[in-house]
Amino acid sequence: AVLGGAGSAAATARALGLDAATTRHAVALALVQAGGLGSGAAQAPESRNLLAAAAIRTGVEAAGAAAAGLKGPPEPLTGDRPFLNAFGGEAAPERLLAGFGADWKIAATSLKPYPCALQAQSALAVFREIVAENDLSAPEILAVRIALPDAMRRIVDRPGLPDTRFAAAASLPFLAAALLLDGDILPARLSDGVRGGMGIAETMARVTVVHDPDLDARYPAAWPARVAVETKDGRFEGATDNPPGHPSRRLDMAATERRFRTFSADRLSASEQTAFVGAVHGLEELSDLAPLTGPIRAVL
Repeated sequence: AVLGGAGSAAATARALGLDAATTRHAVALALVQAGGLGSGAAQAPESRNLLAAAAIRTGVEAAGAAAAGLKGPPEPLTGDRPFLNAFGGEAAPERLLAGFGADWKIAATSLKPYPCALQAQSALAVFREIVAENDLSAPEILAVRIALPDAMRRIVDRPGLPDTRFAAAASLPFLAAALLLDGDILPARLSDGVRGGMGIAETMARVTVVHDPDLDARYPAAWPARVAVETKDGRFEGATDNPPGHPSRRLDMAATERRFRTFSADRLSASEQTAFVGAVHGLEELSDLAPLTGPIRAVL
């Protein structure tokens, strides 16, 4: 909602072949329309999807307007009633140019290995590692204790069977139980009619999420988690500062492709998945978005 319009305007301007001055106007026109609320996402998650779509539309319209000759404010970031003051508190525009041309921020984008809340990813990665390394199964596990910084715990400490897909994606007890029972966290498990099956509630009851004050100071520079698993034969522990997919632990393209194929297997055929992956690999030269948008439109 804040930056998406400007990014969309820049991408559209490049696709249209606009010159630097016109691109500047496109981005400026998008910036003056920035904003939106994250309110009510838990109750109405589709509202956040619409917010993202609106940001894309804003950028496309801004680029079209600039191409038609409409001008944006000359200094939208730091001029009169500027963007940086509205959204960033004390403006420090010089930081925007630090490492410019060499340090591309998009390379620091996090990719989630699981289709759920970011605050749950570290704990799930540690839990899965403990289960795999010790060849544990659900009947063997007596209790799972997950310790998080309080800012993370407040988001994902949701005992009780979730009643919506959004609630399931933000419930660490549910996600840990699903991971243990299914061996993975699949989008289908979050769906209506599936969430309560296969002993999930009984397994959730063995998972406790707690606040660890020692982890608070490390957040948000890190997303730490500590996990302890009690079994009939002993106790196993593990910890991490960041989950796989974090910029410090990037997923390589092969792993990313595997997750895409796993997550989309119930929606796309193998040939559609392959066509989609091929389009992503050729993104720099892609002149027609149909190979990307076609499979997605077909399942919406």
